[in-house]
Order: sequence, then structure tokens, then C-alpha cells
Amino acid sequence: MDLMKGCEEITLDIERGRYNSLSVKELVEIKMHLLICKPCADYKKDSDLIEQLLQEKYKQGAAKYSFSAEEKEALKNACKH
Repeated sequence: MDLMKGCEEITLDIERGRYNSLSVKELVEIKMHLLICKPCADYKKDSDLIEQLLQEKYKQGAAKYSFSAEEKEALKNACKH
């Protein structure tokens, strides 16, 4: 039995948690993993930023979730660590 989930499972749980309720155990697993794994913490930060930008764009009346070339470049720069 593994004591901790791997990075792939954690990132899947992060994304699944955006649309579904996670158990307390799953939330704790994510928090613990993010405390010791910088790549996953960076992934969550970038994923949160993308989600926030998409939500703002959608609220502005965008017909679909999409970014212009300039927005994509700005997003790439914002996600660099």
C-alpha cells in the first residue's frame, strides 16, 4: 500500500475537484502532496490561473472558451516558473 499518491493521481484529483466534490481524505492528500512536491504545486498554480482567466473571459460574453494568440502568449509567460 502506497502512503502517498503519485503526481499523476494528484493532478487528476486537482482537476476532478474543480467539477466534483472531493472527500476530506482526497483534499488532505492533495494538500500534503503539494507541500512536498514543487512541480505539482506549480501545476496547481498554473491550472488555477488558466481556470480563472477562462471564467473571466466567459463572464465577458465569450461564445466559447478560447484565447487569442496574444492571450496565449501572455498566459505562457504568466505560467513560467
